[in-house]
Amino acid sequence: VFRAPQGGTFYLDCVSLFPADTYGTSGLFRKDLMERLAALKPAFVRFPGGSWVNGHTLETGYLWKTTIGPIWERKSQWNIWGYTTTHGVGFHEYLLLCEELKAKPLFCCYCGVDCGMRAIPMDKMGPIVQDVLDAIEYANGPVTSPWGRKRAEAGHPAPFNLEYLEIGNELRGKVYEERYALIHDAVQAKYPNIKLLSDATNRGGGTFSHGAPITGRPQHIRDEHYYKEADWYFSQGATCFDTWPRGKFEVFVGEYACCAGAPKWGDLRGAISEAAFMLNFERNQDLVKLAAYAPLFANRDHMKWKPNLIYVTSNSNFVNPSWNVQKLFAENHGTQVLDLSVKTETFKLRWGDAPKVQASAVRDADGSVILKVVNATETPQPFTTNLRGRTTKTVFTGPNRSAHNSVEAPDGLKEVATQIDFTGADTLPPLSLTIYRVR
Repeated sequence: VFRAPQGGTFYLDCVSLFPADTYGTSGLFRKDLMERLAALKPAFVRFPGGSWVNGHTLETGYLWKTTIGPIWERKSQWNIWGYTTTHGVGFHEYLLLCEELKAKPLFCCYCGVDCGMRAIPMDKMGPIVQDVLDAIEYANGPVTSPWGRKRAEAGHPAPFNLEYLEIGNELRGKVYEERYALIHDAVQAKYPNIKLLSDATNRGGGTFSHGAPITGRPQHIRDEHYYKEADWYFSQGATCFDTWPRGKFEVFVGEYACCAGAPKWGDLRGAISEAAFMLNFERNQDLVKLAAYAPLFANRDHMKWKPNLIYVTSNSNFVNPSWNVQKLFAENHGTQVLDLSVKTETFKLRWGDAPKVQASAVRDADGSVILKVVNATETPQPFTTNLRGRTTKTVFTGPNRSAHNSVEAPDGLKEVATQIDFTGADTLPPLSLTIYRVR
């Protein structure tokens, strides 16, 4: 409250309110939201987003230099999703967020091509290329460098150790390949240790063309996006990477979610179908190196996309059941992929036959074996395995396929963990993810 008991005129600009109890040491991040993120144990954070980076016109691409410095001097911007961002969270704050989460930053940069595939002419790309190089210097350069000094002036003299750079988002064709080559060469020449990520040549990914590679330059890690329906994840998605050729490039599943036909808040069946897809990541870790659910946050009252992972109100939050799946995979990641043989019946779905029971197995650093098992059906499934011994069994499921959380019941769906002496025989609940951690 501002009070002016004697009347008069005064002016306010750039009003920003923060709770006193924030997360971490920066004082910048809302505690309850960061706790939701931290529970996922993220290894990296891709920022500032996907199509938002490209902009809906050439004038609205993400120019990181307009997002640093005093927040009242930053350039606010209308974006492709139909709202204005103030850049209160700018390039510097994203790097701080990664640091608070102990996650590696993955910067997705503007490359001179917008979402309509309009492009800045090649002879005018110099400033765009320099912006990319300057971004790396801001994140990693010594305080004696021009942009390293800017970082230090913002209160962070130590480097942020940016390792990953993605060039554009969901772009394709000759205009993208030319600009990818330009930025690729400039970055490799000055910062050869930066890992470069390229876009899939088929916009939106998911067509399994096994490469359709960018010509003229190597692809280090290729960003594939999958916004599919649950039937696809249970059938096609459950095995898609098993047959991909190796050696051309590694894969970043940079955006995925059960979106087609999905309800507003997500649901149990969608979350379990994503778990089936993620089992495929685990079994193919020689190919699939990074993966990120998308989108991450949405304001409950101003949604432009469904579903999202975490729904925000002014003073609370609740999660899509997919959040629980992400959390359980993060808590049971393992360090070594184990050979696995699964014998199961199939059932028919829109995208083809799907295995009723799907699984992956890894060994953890302490020697434990972690077996993740998905029941893709809506009936209980008997299950046997050759694993035996003292086991932590964790089950995530719900009362029906449409079960979800809400602002009134933010954690209505929860996993349940028990300690058992596992004999190798069990019954998997309908639409469930079960994790056995065997000592």
